[in-house]
Amino acid sequence: IQQRREGDKKLFFIFNTDFQNPRPIRLRIDGMEILEQRAGQLHPLPGGEAVVPEGGSIRVVARPGRAVEPVRQRPAWRRTLALPGPWELEGRDRPNVLLLEFARFRAGADGEWSSLYPILAIQQILTERNYRGPVELKYEIVCTRRMTGIELALEEAEAFSCSLNGQAVSGGVTGYYLTRDFPKIALPALHPGSNELLLRREFAPLGRPTDALASLYEKLSGCELENCCLLGDFAVECRSEFTLTNTLRLNRRCRLRPEEKFFFGSLTENGYPFYAGRVRLGLDVMMPDDCPEQVLLKLPCPDAASVTVALNGKRQGFLAWYPYELLLTGLRPGRNRLTLELAGTLRNLLGPFHRPQGEYGSCFDGYSCPNLNWVGIREVDGTPVENWFDHRDVESGSWCESYQQVRFGIRGAPVIEFE
Repeated sequence: IQQRREGDKKLFFIFNTDFQNPRPIRLRIDGMEILEQRAGQLHPLPGGEAVVPEGGSIRVVARPGRAVEPVRQRPAWRRTLALPGPWELEGRDRPNVLLLEFARFRAGADGEWSSLYPILAIQQILTERNYRGPVELKYEIVCTRRMTGIELALEEAEAFSCSLNGQAVSGGVTGYYLTRDFPKIALPALHPGSNELLLRREFAPLGRPTDALASLYEKLSGCELENCCLLGDFAVECRSEFTLTNTLRLNRRCRLRPEEKFFFGSLTENGYPFYAGRVRLGLDVMMPDDCPEQVLLKLPCPDAASVTVALNGKRQGFLAWYPYELLLTGLRPGRNRLTLELAGTLRNLLGPFHRPQGEYGSCFDGYSCPNLNWVGIREVDGTPVENWFDHRDVESGSWCESYQQVRFGIRGAPVIEFE
């Protein structure tokens, strides 16, 4: 519980550390009215009672006033209508993404191509060699059909020369992805089957910071290789793998295919494993002739940062906290269009991806090794792993070759309840 005062009010942030079970609470303060803050609005909590969802939180405001007495549970609505889908993908606000993380490299014009490595491993290998000079990175992109309108987003794009299937890429920066740190360049069409993308630049080891804390803000000389992204109107097909963690485990061997218009459940597993943005999902809902104008929409815990709900083109409200319930108005007999706009996060784009334990703990581990949770350099117990990048064929406690991604989409079937 976090608590602070604001004038004559008391504000509480209450978090449930139990990720398996919801927890009931009761908050009573003499002479104070207890309210819950949801989507910027205050809602009375009769008797100061509420339920904090598993791994979730609520915000409570206590202000001078008369306490609201508990009320009896309202009777259940007489009718329910489940909305399992399939949902229609109406649109998204950003292009889809294929993360380019694994590449072969060669240092010098006449060198041999290496085995396949993660980009951060290539950075570590070249740094440990104290290598200075040209370096080439070779990526394989597999497509099920010809793809056009594809762009490549990469940091310091001006420092690279690029070719696709032996064709030099020219034309300069066409725009930016997310921020100006990710310039975009247009690529020629990708053909069906395997495509070869080559990136070339001069490499010099990244300078060492003055101290560990200074690494957060000190501008260092040298080269820092990072993942790059393919952007466009496509779907990314990855095979799901079995896992006991709280994440989706996807095989790293991906291929591009056309987008599908309809789907059930998770976007992450249905073409958008690395997507970072908003999507609009629509569903036609058939209501009986005697349907009331107002009904209750109940969502299972959505796999999104927030959900904006619209009905027949009119915005109904915004959901970001438990309970995920909203009164819908303006229903009409027959066909109605329900639209859910899901807001995602940067997690599936930026990682960390390869922790066998899945989604747990902090993304950082001190200032001295900022990439620790993105690479397999150290076991969970802190034991160093020498040349971790050459032992990736056998899964360890610190690295799995597959992607451990979080869900983005609709889990379960939303329900409409009405009298």
